[in-house]
Amino acid sequence: MRLETITGKDDLRPIMQYVKVTAKEAVATNAHILGVIPSKNIFQPEFLEQLGENTILIHREDWKHIKPGVNVSWENEKLDMIRITTLKSNSRPIFIKPDKEEQIGNYPNWEAIVPKLDAVAISDIGINADLLLQLQKALNFTNVHLKFNGENRTINVTNGSKEILHKDTKNADNYGVIMPLMKN
Repeated sequence: MRLETITGKDDLRPIMQYVKVTAKEAVATNAHILGVIPSKNIFQPEFLEQLGENTILIHREDWKHIKPGVNVSWENEKLDMIRITTLKSNSRPIFIKPDKEEQIGNYPNWEAIVPKLDAVAISDIGINADLLLQLQKALNFTNVHLKFNGENRTINVTNGSKEILHKDTKNADNYGVIMPLMKN
C-alpha cells in the first residue's frame, strides 16, 4: 500500500503529487500508472465515517507515514488535521494537514480511464516493465493479472487471485491501470 511511489513528482502538475482519499477509495497516479485501494483497507471505520462525502488530498511525502499497523484518526472535528500513531508506547504521534482540491487544483478524472470493456485479444503490445513493477509494489501484489482493452487503451492490473480474475476490475480490492507503450 505504498501509493506514494506512484504519485507524480513533477512540479508543473502539483496535484499529481497527492493521493486522493474518499470514504470509498484512495487513488494515486503519475499519468502513466494508476493505483486504487479501497479506503476500508487503509483507514479505521471511524475515520471514514467522519470523512463522509468529503475528499482530501494527502501529499506523497505525508502518505509515507500511512502504512499497516498505524492508527489514523482526526485530530479535531474540523477535519483539518490527521493524527497518526503506532502501537509502540514510546512513539510520538505524527500530524498531517490534508489539502483539498480547491487549494491545489482538480485531481484527474481517473475513473474515466478505467475501462469497462471486455478484454480483447492483442497480438502485439508494449508495456514499460519498470512502471509495472512500481505499480505491483505500490499495490502490494505478489503476482499480477493483466486485462487488455485494446491496442491504445489502458491495461487493467489486478493481483491475479482467482476471486479477482472473474470480477469487474472496479470491484476488485486493490487494482491499477498502466498505459501501453505506443507502437512506432
